[in-house]
Amino acid sequence: MAIPSGSGTEVLKVAYGNNVDDTAFSLTCPQNHIYIILSIFVQNRMSSTVNLQIDNVHPATGSPVTYSFVNTQPLTAKQTFIWNDRFVLSGTTSEGSKVQIYTAADGDNVDVTVTYIDQDWT
Repeated sequence: MAIPSGSGTEVLKVAYGNNVDDTAFSLTCPQNHIYIILSIFVQNRMSSTVNLQIDNVHPATGSPVTYSFVNTQPLTAKQTFIWNDRFVLSGTTSEGSKVQIYTAADGDNVDVTVTYIDQDWT
């Protein structure tokens, strides 16, 4: 995606995932968008561990790349994990980049709330 030079929109949004388990909750940034992730709240329903990763495409090679931010963060029942460090997802390719949150084991359940700014340059 080139540096935007025209007009676009910037909207504060929220995405929810209920009963997320080892099948990941994903938020994908589409092409010609920039997502600024503001916070991620994970509320545990039972004792489990949580993972947070970014899936992207390497700009030089075009091959998929995964970055793990949080790996097997333990959470006891009813505990909340909050990620407040901001990061950016960029829709530079047709696949876009995405953030994924999932538990380490099937049957573990968490609720996920992601707040972000969507800059739309389409």
